[in-house]
Amino acid sequence: MAIVDLREVFAHCEYPYYKDVVIEDKRYHCTLYSVSIPYKTTITLPLLNFDAIAHLISIEIIKLRSQEFIHYKQAMMNQMV
Repeated sequence: MAIVDLREVFAHCEYPYYKDVVIEDKRYHCTLYSVSIPYKTTITLPLLNFDAIAHLISIEIIKLRSQEFIHYKQAMMNQMV
């Protein structure tokens, strides 16, 4: 799997926000980040097949969206006080 394929997987997951892709030890290392809150995480993806990488990226996106939700919920709570 090449870097171009990783772009396709992120596009397939409808989340194009990642950077700093490095291939090392038969794994992708990249940074997944939010464009709306100050959140970023480094993820490591094994060079498996398209579906396996899409599954792992989807899990990381769920974690990121959870952080965004927590951030927005806290912001709303602060406005109510």
